[in-house]
Amino acid sequence: MAEKMSQQLRELAESLAVIDPEMASIVQEMSRLESQGDLDEATTEIFQQRIQALIDRRTSDENNRMASLQSHPEPPEAPLRSSTLAKVALATIVFVVSGALLEATMGQKFIFLGSNGYWLTMPWLLAVLIPLFTWMIFRLERKQHMLAERYPTRAIRFIMFPLMILMSVGMVLAAPLGWMALFGWMNGTPADNLTARVVWIRPPSHSRGCHQDAEIRFKAVDTSICVYGRIVGRQPDNGDAVILSGRLSSYGLYVEQIRTR
Repeated sequence: MAEKMSQQLRELAESLAVIDPEMASIVQEMSRLESQGDLDEATTEIFQQRIQALIDRRTSDENNRMASLQSHPEPPEAPLRSSTLAKVALATIVFVVSGALLEATMGQKFIFLGSNGYWLTMPWLLAVLIPLFTWMIFRLERKQHMLAERYPTRAIRFIMFPLMILMSVGMVLAAPLGWMALFGWMNGTPADNLTARVVWIRPPSHSRGCHQDAEIRFKAVDTSICVYGRIVGRQPDNGDAVILSGRLSSYGLYVEQIRTR
């Protein structure tokens, strides 16, 4: 019976060694004394007191920990903050992508009256955006390995990495112009007989996205727009004065028609 109890104590000690080393040490000592025949009632009582003291201490520590958590609870806004950041990031991406698409469509027909001031800020914007997107894309690649999986060749990744940076920066810079074009078109009122001048105009060509573009000077603002399908009458030349028609707002002019004077 004593040998069986000693075996059980040893097995219990081995099981506790990983889970609770301190409790395992007490059980191992009991097993050793049991195997030597020295585990009498008095000694067993001492071990019981030690085990009870350990349990009481553990219980007290847990109670103190729970009390500390209740008095200093973890901020519940942590998951909320993470969710908010994700929503802000998604909204930013939608704003940038949508704005860039608007600039590639409506923006090609819009003369933004604030473009002179916007282009003056371009060096400062580039100085901020290029390092920012370099850091962001580098961290994303270190974490996701998107380029490494899609382009195993190092030379191709060496080309794609700066291209991704330039494309991202370009979309961010184009997005406000696209939204200005949309707001200008929405808030604009029909306007006619607006005087402008052609700085330069390219001949029609079907090899480009816009088959014909020109730079128009309107209210001291020079803007390159797509004029294909909007010229009425004679084709203007460089330096010609023209009459514009479209939707005019405080944001600018959405050009619908160009006529030579």
